[in-house]
Amino acid sequence: MLKNIFVVISIMIVSGCSTMQPIKYSLDDVSVSSSQLSKVKVKVAPIADSRKSKDQNKVLFTSGNRMSTYKGRDVCLNSEEHYETDKVSSQITEMLIAHLIKKYPDVEIVKGNASPDFEITAEIGDFIAIQDRSMTAAVGAQFGLIGALLTANTTSSGGISISIDNVVIKSQSGEVVSSIGAISKQWKGEFNVDAYCSSPYWNINEKLKIVLEDLVNRVGEEINKRIKST
Repeated sequence: MLKNIFVVISIMIVSGCSTMQPIKYSLDDVSVSSSQLSKVKVKVAPIADSRKSKDQNKVLFTSGNRMSTYKGRDVCLNSEEHYETDKVSSQITEMLIAHLIKKYPDVEIVKGNASPDFEITAEIGDFIAIQDRSMTAAVGAQFGLIGALLTANTTSSGGISISIDNVVIKSQSGEVVSSIGAISKQWKGEFNVDAYCSSPYWNINEKLKIVLEDLVNRVGEEINKRIKST
């Protein structure tokens, strides 16, 4: 048991030291919907990114580092600088597709010029995680695995905001089937924090899972309504 704990902590330290961070989460506990979309062809258009249009998101693009100063506080944030090569919008698009497939395994995802029965379009309005830096975590990191183990449950105050805006489902002919609008959630409180400020990336990924679960459920409901009405 102790050996397994040390392995997990080692992985956390390596991940924390890593410069680039992915947008991904486990789909293992995502349940399959009881209402399937059998033989339905769905296309998920590349999600647009409108975050720069909002003042609150500008720090993500101007900080240049996941360790920054924000409103007079020393903070950790999910700076754009440290995301992997693919753009945030591209990675969220791929997670939406993966989540949709897990929820509705009978659906056929089409890409490129292939003609779908339904097309989903959307844009990212908010995708931001900011939390206070932790001296406890920073000190613990100076003592390697033992220090990381002792400070593994350290938290700090912060907030996360995710908004997938202008979600629209269109039919094969281009007719608007449903204008879902925005799937938006905010969280404030205590969040796990590490010494390397990778925690905002991990924390927001877990919250993205909640947002996309809601989005995928809404998409499934709206498509099923359309199918039953025709």
